[in-house]
Amino acid sequence: MKVFISISLLLVGAGICSAQTLPLGTVSNPSSVTCTTYFYHNSKCTSVTISCPNVADTQATYGYLGPKGPKVGVVALVNGAQDLGPGGSKYVGAYLSYEFAIEQVEFTTGWEATGETPNLKNAACRMATLLNYMQRATSTFPFGVHAGSAGAGAVGYALSWYGLVPQAVELTSGPSFSDIELGCEVPKPAHLLVVPTNGGSWADLLNYNEANTEANM
Repeated sequence: MKVFISISLLLVGAGICSAQTLPLGTVSNPSSVTCTTYFYHNSKCTSVTISCPNVADTQATYGYLGPKGPKVGVVALVNGAQDLGPGGSKYVGAYLSYEFAIEQVEFTTGWEATGETPNLKNAACRMATLLNYMQRATSTFPFGVHAGSAGAGAVGYALSWYGLVPQAVELTSGPSFSDIELGCEVPKPAHLLVVPTNGGSWADLLNYNEANTEANM
């Protein structure tokens, strides 16, 4: 029951943000495509174009797979980093066993990338717009989002800035963008000691470098 419990506890937590919301973009050109091998087997994939204010259009694909029995809800799975591959495959079997349909999300280019002028708030419109579109398409069932790492950051922004209101949210290893300015401090900020509830602690580097800047802007 672990997966079911984590979802049900969060049903009451979604939609609590009341700040002024930013406008969503639009989703256009939906078309059925062949899923890549990275999507969970037997998924049915749809490719769409996402258009948002102040950022270039981008392509995304989401794969849908329903349970064997009567569906009780839909869970969108969002990957970490730039979400260039479908996420959450290790959770799919558990969700399906509890009669949830799953939708894995994949972007053609990094959802954070906004060109020469990085703007995470504008970039987050892409994820918010796609998830809103997916939720509206399945409005007769409860809709939840399970996201990790930078994907959890994208979902967090969708909730706080763009008015996304799923019935459930599960964020793992994130949101990873807590205080972005720390990554730009000169001299470099001190390492942060991470102390988990289980396992050993470790030191985490807060500043950006050429290898990880684009994925964290």
